[in-house]
Amino acid sequence: MKQYDLAEGMRMYIARLREQGRYSSAKSYQDALNSFLRFCGQEVIPYTRIDREMLLRYQDYLRDRECSWNTVSTYMRRIRRVYGLAMENGEAPFPVICSRGFSWE
Repeated sequence: MKQYDLAEGMRMYIARLREQGRYSSAKSYQDALNSFLRFCGQEVIPYTRIDREMLLRYQDYLRDRECSWNTVSTYMRRIRRVYGLAMENGEAPFPVICSRGFSWE
């Protein structure tokens, strides 16, 4: 299994979106990445560190900062999308993120 991290995966995905001229989508992913990096307090976030509890804490973190549920949902979908792509590419383990409100569908 390749050992990439979420931040690197998101940056690569953001670059791909920009290459495709999808600047609004790229900005949305960049906003989610910036927020998640602030939450984690570090630049490298191994896929193996991301679990259900971490995402629930992140959701609470966003709500404590008075982010709307729409923003919370958008950021979580962005993280889920990149994690799912990493999983498909063998860079991330099968998710343990699929409970209590989080699903891959």
